[in-house]
Amino acid sequence: MTDRYFTKASASNISQLFRAVSLLARTLSPIAIISALMLGALHLLYLSDPAKTRLMQASGVEHFIVLEQLSRSKAIKADIGFLGDSSCLMGIDPFLLDRRLGSVESYCTLGFVGPAGYAAMLDRMIEHHTQPEALVLAFHPAVFARNAEWDGWVNFVQNPDGNWPDLWFPFSGLSYLRTEWLSLGLFSPLPGAYGRFYGGEANFRRQIHYGKGGAIDPAILLRGEKNVGIEGVPFNPTPNSLFLTALDRLAESIRQFGPERTFLLITPVPESYDTAGYEARMHYTARSIAQRIGIGLGNIIEMPVSYPNALFSTVTHLNRMGRPQFTRDLSAALTHLQHMD
Repeated sequence: MTDRYFTKASASNISQLFRAVSLLARTLSPIAIISALMLGALHLLYLSDPAKTRLMQASGVEHFIVLEQLSRSKAIKADIGFLGDSSCLMGIDPFLLDRRLGSVESYCTLGFVGPAGYAAMLDRMIEHHTQPEALVLAFHPAVFARNAEWDGWVNFVQNPDGNWPDLWFPFSGLSYLRTEWLSLGLFSPLPGAYGRFYGGEANFRRQIHYGKGGAIDPAILLRGEKNVGIEGVPFNPTPNSLFLTALDRLAESIRQFGPERTFLLITPVPESYDTAGYEARMHYTARSIAQRIGIGLGNIIEMPVSYPNALFSTVTHLNRMGRPQFTRDLSAALTHLQHMD
């Protein structure tokens, strides 16, 4: 009798558990299906540009700058395009030039990338038929002392996918959701003045994307900050052997693009670095670079070699006040060249 009672009780418990599980399954099934469909859609979005999500998983803001400009250089064509280091990225306002000269885009990245990296970008633009009608190469004297350790950035430009680990479903969709969407709403600030001005990395990338390839160095803009690191020893305006070798690689790409459509711009230094004889030596260096990359001396854009210290955020970056002044001067110089043509 007792055994029969426990058998019936066990059967009843199992039946109740089964009904509970069935009710729970019926309740959760729509949520599971919708979640799976959403993850599938996110996975497809991830597959549209998997390198970007993988990089955002494992890299920093400097990689994002390069990746954003690589993406733009393959998709956006302009009458005048800029390739160069961060002095160009932060020091030139493409919108201001665009209003005065026609379609202008900046594809400038970092000094670490260097001439060989810019050559790889130009080659890719030619391959995708997005090369500009005229190209301005912008170099700051600080990059003339090239370091062998920077060559990893050239490899990164040539192969942005690199060896970053691939992501598989559903982690691919979840990573895409976090890096592309949630990061826009979650505050993960950049360091220092960049964090106060831009907030997080996503906003900084958006500035480059929607700013025609330009950005702002926010130092000394906020709370009366002083320009730090301006005073210092003069630059050696003579490129080292590593920089010259990288120029030879750039010359190959310029021959394919068209030397007559390529122009050279040396970006300015703070006036405290403009010591006796600096201007003459810099003009000599500009002519040497032009000859090395195979362009005419008439394609050197004549600009002041220095601006007041108060217009700089760092030794290499103009600030928000210096950026428009330099851009207006550059616009006048480019207009003069157009009239000469």
